[in-house]
Amino acid sequence: MRKNKFWKVLYYLNIITLGLGVVEIATSFLPSPISDAIATWEESSFMISMTGTFLSISVIAFGIYNIIIWSKFDKHLGRFFALFFLLGLYTPFYFKKAIKNGWVS
Repeated sequence: MRKNKFWKVLYYLNIITLGLGVVEIATSFLPSPISDAIATWEESSFMISMTGTFLSISVIAFGIYNIIIWSKFDKHLGRFFALFFLLGLYTPFYFKKAIKNGWVS
């Protein structure tokens, strides 16, 4: 039971990472002074860089777990390529599919 909660936490961290990526892309379209101020603040903040590192590691771990699920239960080659090449983008959707199919309890 505890193991399942761990993977669900990683699922939500992956969703947060996707949201932060969307925000990062959206701020790149802001006017230059605002965008430069945000970039300077992000570069100078140690906690933001450590959070980004932690989120990246959790996304990679979650992606590897999804590839393990794929290798045990799925075997559809297209989904493997999506898991491998779209690591942070496809993994939350695949995890929901794995729960729905009973591959993850």
